[in-house]
Amino acid sequence: GESVCMPGAMGAAAAKSQPETGRPNGERSRRPGPRSPLSWAVRLSARFCVVAVVAEQAQVAWPLQAAASSRTSGCFAGSCDLTGRGCLDRGGPVRRTRVRSSTARTAIPSRSGGPYPPQTKDAVFLWLQGLLPGQWGDVLDAGTGPDSLTWLTACPAKSIVAVTASEGMRNTVVHEVGKFLDPSRDQVLVGNWRDRGFLKDRVFDVVVADYLLGAVDFFAPYFQLGLLERLRDLMRPGGRLLFAGKEPENLAAKSSMARLILDAEALRDATMVLGRQRTYREMPMSWVVGRLRRMGLEVEEQKIFPRKVTTEKVMRQLAWAEEELRRVPDELLRSSLRRHLKTLRSRAETSTSLRLGYSFGQDYAIVARRPEAGQAEGYSG
Repeated sequence: GESVCMPGAMGAAAAKSQPETGRPNGERSRRPGPRSPLSWAVRLSARFCVVAVVAEQAQVAWPLQAAASSRTSGCFAGSCDLTGRGCLDRGGPVRRTRVRSSTARTAIPSRSGGPYPPQTKDAVFLWLQGLLPGQWGDVLDAGTGPDSLTWLTACPAKSIVAVTASEGMRNTVVHEVGKFLDPSRDQVLVGNWRDRGFLKDRVFDVVVADYLLGAVDFFAPYFQLGLLERLRDLMRPGGRLLFAGKEPENLAAKSSMARLILDAEALRDATMVLGRQRTYREMPMSWVVGRLRRMGLEVEEQKIFPRKVTTEKVMRQLAWAEEELRRVPDELLRSSLRRHLKTLRSRAETSTSLRLGYSFGQDYAIVARRPEAGQAEGYSG
């Protein structure tokens, strides 16, 4: 089977938990005497069936302790998705990598005492989770949405504080994920990270920023560096930042399918600008890593994930553009953009490549640590 690559010491520790499957060593036939070729074929077929059943059962346990988005997760308000990585996605890897663990899913009790949250299949979440074995302590979901918060409710967190800048997203999160939360220790709050007094005296063992940075310009223009500083200050010494983002698109891509994806995103951005709104702006992993180091954080792990774009993801961007079209004041321009939208939608609906999933673009994930008290903080390289 496939497993997520886990570089570094933490990855090596997590990899030790991976179960071995297959037949026990030294298994031998207990029935003596010669057999006909047909008899041996039947017996061999039966053994393969047994092995297949064992392997299938081994896949049931998804990673929790030792193993390691849609406009619903990982943005400044927890209400947008420019990434398309979702299940493979909100665009996700070409083929989703799964981490199998010998830890049964009942090893971590349900937080609410009620239903157990579904196990994530998101490769980025699985990779991040695999790098943090053991208890997580107090966790902050800094740009919450149903995807990230559902994942966190299945992680070994002592408490969860989920933050969104949108009251509507808070209602959505509570409605969809509330049944997995423990009201005595978990919170879903509305707040803007530009407000320096918001959660001023709180610190957390794990801070999650899932596709949060790219949405900053819409909600708090030019606040990218300020956001990273806020997240650092919310980390307890020795605590970790789990950061996920999207590499900026390659605008020079030449294939017709890549141009279709870029045209859909460009139309969405154009309607936002014409409606006097700021667009989202993704920051590359190299920029984020450099800023984190300059702020005194130790970047422990970083990984690139190929993204798969599907018909659903392109149609979602076009639906977003259609929604923003209503804010375009010029009627003739609005009518022309609507015709362009219909053309792009028709191309997306009939695309076999998108239906199967087209590999375009990259997501990334970073794990950074705040040094313990007494350790030097500063740029390390």
